[in-house]
Amino acid sequence: MLKLIALGCAILTLFMGVLHIMLSIGLPIGEYVLGGKNKIIPKGKRYNNVIFAFVFLFWEYFILER
Repeated sequence: MLKLIALGCAILTLFMGVLHIMLSIGLPIGEYVLGGKNKIIPKGKRYNNVIFAFVFLFWEYFILER
């Protein structure tokens, strides 16, 4: 049961990491994150999405490793 929960968490964090990578390259899906204020994330805020993507992907790695 615990392995199933860890796998579910890993899948969710992978989804969030990929979402933030797509946002950082400029796809118009910004209404789903960061309050939904901008449909396309401004270039100045795209660095935040890169940082979020790395955090989520490292988090996923540690979940799967555990």
